[in-house]
This record gives sequence, C-alpha cells and structure tokens, in this order.
Amino acid sequence: MKLLDLCINLRCSKARLSARFKSRWPQAVRAENGESSMDGSSEIEAKAGAARDSHDPGEIHQTSPGSTPAVPAADSSGQPRILVIDDERSMRRVCSIALRGEGWLAEGEESPVRALERLRAGEHFDVLVLDYSMDELNGVDFLRELDASPGLVRPPVVMASAHADGSVAMEALKLGVWDFLAKPLTPEDLRRAVQRLLERPEAAARGDARAQLLLALTGGNLNEVETTLPVAGTETDLLLQGLFKQVQGDAGGAELCFADAHWWTGWVDQGPEIWTELIRRLDA
Repeated sequence: MKLLDLCINLRCSKARLSARFKSRWPQAVRAENGESSMDGSSEIEAKAGAARDSHDPGEIHQTSPGSTPAVPAADSSGQPRILVIDDERSMRRVCSIALRGEGWLAEGEESPVRALERLRAGEHFDVLVLDYSMDELNGVDFLRELDASPGLVRPPVVMASAHADGSVAMEALKLGVWDFLAKPLTPEDLRRAVQRLLERPEAAARGDARAQLLLALTGGNLNEVETTLPVAGTETDLLLQGLFKQVQGDAGGAELCFADAHWWTGWVDQGPEIWTELIRRLDA
C-alpha cells in the first residue's frame, strides 16, 4: 500500500507541476521573444508603447498623393530638428534613435520626393542626414531639386553612403556639401557629424578658421571662401584648399595643394574606398 500511495502522490505532484507550467508557458514564450504578456501592468506598458509608436521617428511622414504637406507648428523646445532621409527603414530608425539620445528632435523620411515637398512647404530642419543611394531620387539629384526651389534656404547637410565614389563626392562638393559619412554608420560618428554642423556657426563666430571656411563653402559664399582660405596650415587645411580650387576649375592650383597635402590628384576617378578616405582626412 505504501508503494501505491507513493505512486499516486508522485502522479498528483506531476500533474500540478504540469498545470502550473502550462499556465505560465505563454508568458514565458512571449518574454523570450521580447513580447508583453498583455495582462495587468504589461497591458498598460503595451498601450504606452503603441502611443509612442504613433510618433515613431523612423517612420515616414504620410501625405496624400498630390497634396501639400501641412506645416507643423514651430517647435518651442529650442531643440534642433533633424530629418533623416533614407529609404531603408532600419537606417531611419537607428539614426533617429541615436540622434534623439542627444536630446535632438529627429525623425525619418522614407521618400526624398516627400522630403522635398515638406521642405518646400516651409517645414524647418536644422540638419538633413541624407542618404545618397535611394531608388526614387539619389542624394545629389535631391540637392539639385532642393536648390532649384525659389526662396528656400537649404539646411546644412551630411551625406551618407556605402557605395558612393570619387565622382559622387565631387558632385556633392560642387553643391556645397562638405560633410560625409560612410555606411554602415556608427551612432558616435553620426552624432559627431551632426554636432559639428550644429556648432559650426558659433565656432566660426569665435574665430575658428576652419569653421569659417567650411561655413563659407557649405553656404556657397565664394567671396568669403577666398578670404578664409589658409595660406598654410595642416594637411587637412591644404586638402580643403585644393578641393575648393578643383571645384572652381583651378586644376593647377588644386594639384599644388594636393601635393602638399599628400592627396591623389586623380581622386575623382577612384572607387568607393576614396569616399571613406576623404571622410577620414576631412575629420582630422
């Protein structure tokens, strides 16, 4: 009898454990998959998450076809607004989250055409993070369209790419973009590039010679560029001088500067590796 009682007790204990495990199994599976159990406080958290997702910085700004985007009310927080223009959703989300970590107001836009509409409608952004390789409109063509918009003052731009080559970089320089990033991006590189653009006017006002030069270059103020070009300086200063002369069509002057800066005279004909090297040299 004792053996029979022991077997019965073991079976009952096993049944209770099985029932308890089954009752917790859905929560365990959902927790392992990073999901909410959707009961009690977890349901409240899910609703809060849904509310946050309705303002997801990585999502596109929806606009009806052919309609004019509504201009949002001016932000009163005083924080810089940054628009990430990239047709890869994961990149928009990663960039926006990294920038929001600095307290900046960052959001993503999938469509460069829609981004143009928003800017032409009067939406203000302090910096544009612009991908080059987009199916709808590449970054260089986006800049040309933007510059052709009457009365529109273009925000500072940092252009990112994994595949752009020397010729693309040259076209960007001609359009006044002198800040570049290589993909895959790191949050640190992205934040540093945006911070540099945001702080450049103040640095130029303090008398920072390189900030003054880059501010003139990116603003298209060529007369100011002539007065801020360094007579001598670091290899980066000489590289900037050579690039400006090349943009202006002064091949001889550019070649002399490139020689002193230890830069390739035929860099425009190089492949994607020159994009990364140009970023490294300009960041020195």
